[in-house]
Amino acid sequence: MKFDLLNLNPGTFGLDISDRSLKAVFLKKHKRSLRIGGFEEVFLPEGIIRGGEVQDMEKLAVFIKKTSGKLKGLETRQVILSLPEEKSFIRLLRMPAMSVPEIKAAVRFEAENYIPFSADKVYLDSQIAQFPGESRDYMEVLVAALPKKTVDSYVAAIYGAGLIPVAMETESQATARALIKGSYAPKPVFIVDMGATSTNFSAYLGNSLRFTSFITFSTNSLGTVLSEALKISPEEAAKAQVLYGFQKKGGRAKRIFEVLSPAMAVFIAEIDKHIDYYQAHSFQGKGNGIKEGVRELILCGGGARIKGLATFVSQKTGLIVQKGNPLANLPWEEKLNKKILKDDLLPFSTAIGLALRGYRPALYD
Repeated sequence: MKFDLLNLNPGTFGLDISDRSLKAVFLKKHKRSLRIGGFEEVFLPEGIIRGGEVQDMEKLAVFIKKTSGKLKGLETRQVILSLPEEKSFIRLLRMPAMSVPEIKAAVRFEAENYIPFSADKVYLDSQIAQFPGESRDYMEVLVAALPKKTVDSYVAAIYGAGLIPVAMETESQATARALIKGSYAPKPVFIVDMGATSTNFSAYLGNSLRFTSFITFSTNSLGTVLSEALKISPEEAAKAQVLYGFQKKGGRAKRIFEVLSPAMAVFIAEIDKHIDYYQAHSFQGKGNGIKEGVRELILCGGGARIKGLATFVSQKTGLIVQKGNPLANLPWEEKLNKKILKDDLLPFSTAIGLALRGYRPALYD
């Protein structure tokens, strides 16, 4: 789903906007492939955005302009931006098979039964979801809605920064585009995007998201626990959790593991709860020939860089857990930019997915 405002052309960059930071990525063509042209992160003072809602539009515009200005080589003012997951409503609907124009009309009527907002106060978009074994007697349609008030404030800030918003997506949609190879998963994949202020959960199957949710648990949550227990500064705690995390080698590592484990037990329970909810409420296995549940989990965001986290989550959930590859749909990126490490780009997964949205799929499939 795109929430298009203007027709796209290749001259765009991706801007991931969260409560505490702005992350920007632009891509460059290289023959028939793409490569990272530049990426930057700028931290926001507390209070400019709170809980996904813009509190100070003028200050946000200033920081957006600052972020785009730091991207050396950027030659466009056109941007694709993320919309806050906590303000979005995404639901998968099953509908009788019909034409695309009929779907658009039917979705608006049907969505009113599920969306907790008045229809005239939201922007609504839809996407046909496909997956192996789908019956031709019905169609599955992914519907997304966001309050106009929320979206309009982000658009105004973009214009205030002298940029042109050409499309908008929820964070999970963009993240999946970056991490899912070829944008297609034959079996369900659960994505956990742990950021500084929240964690997004999403399930992806076939060519589409199937489920999204978010919780307030974050890398800052772990940092606070560590800072209070070890009597160290938040900055020291942030570095310690990345360097030592969930490995147990050495006295300091063991102590940090002991401190973080209770907090992570709560996080693991949230992962299990959300996967169980997705599997219980999805159409998977209900007449479409797919009975296999979630077996694979992808970690991304800044939290994915925490030492030993992937192994820890795998041991506790019994799932195959791996750190996401933000270059999954940029085939020769490592060869072209040997100095860029995948781990450095993990926090930029959403921004990369947004940037990819500006190019024809044929360029990176």
